[in-house]
Amino acid sequence: MNRLTDIRLHAQQLVAPQFDDPAELIRWMGMVQAQEYGSAKWAVALRLRTPAAAPVEEALREGRILRMHIMRPTWHFIAAEDVRWMLHLSARRIRAANASFAKGNGCGLDEGDYLRCSRLLERILGGGNHLTRQQIAGELERAGMAVDAPRLNRLMMHAETDGVVCSGADRAGKPTYALLAERVPQAVDLPEEEALALLRRRSTISSGGRGCPSGRPAAVSGRWTGSCFANRSAGGSICCTRVGRPAERRRRTRTCCRRSTST
Repeated sequence: MNRLTDIRLHAQQLVAPQFDDPAELIRWMGMVQAQEYGSAKWAVALRLRTPAAAPVEEALREGRILRMHIMRPTWHFIAAEDVRWMLHLSARRIRAANASFAKGNGCGLDEGDYLRCSRLLERILGGGNHLTRQQIAGELERAGMAVDAPRLNRLMMHAETDGVVCSGADRAGKPTYALLAERVPQAVDLPEEEALALLRRRSTISSGGRGCPSGRPAAVSGRWTGSCFANRSAGGSICCTRVGRPAERRRRTRTCCRRSTST
């Protein structure tokens, strides 16, 4: 077998996998893109020592794995314990992209709308209440907010980046939202430098070394990544790898944080 291919397959846990717990696997990977919910769950299951969907479903139900818009304005699986420091690193850039998309598509939202929605969500979801998007839309409309699909997408993404909501337990096979403070009460933040170092380390290890080209102390090159966020103190930037996706499907581009219509 080609040496580089061998390294990649082992790093991606596709050969001789090391993990039984899907949450530990996600933590090792850093994050796994989860735009297609069903396919993403199976992509995680395939990387366990005994491939099975049940442990992944259980970890999602228990809140040990979260599915959120984090690092990039697209869905990712992350280990619940990592949510605060990952939000700290990426929330500002995702909010900016979200606001730009809302403005460009005539959603007519301002900071007052986002704040009002977050306060309503705290009331609607409080007490361990996990609701689907459709149920949340109904509650917001009853409270007097106009929430067509584009506006709801922007409102919910903003609430995620504010640390108000996260993924809840599925209801009848449909994803739900829950309050982050109730779902993961023990999640802790990290100092920025420590968080940046941890993200870089995980990206490098789980990508077989390709997430962090040598000789680039201030940056993980954008051509290996899907987005970037400013590392002001280092005077450069660091980027998150599209973990779990094969190298040949990576887009080699230096354009970071492109606008996304994903929900």
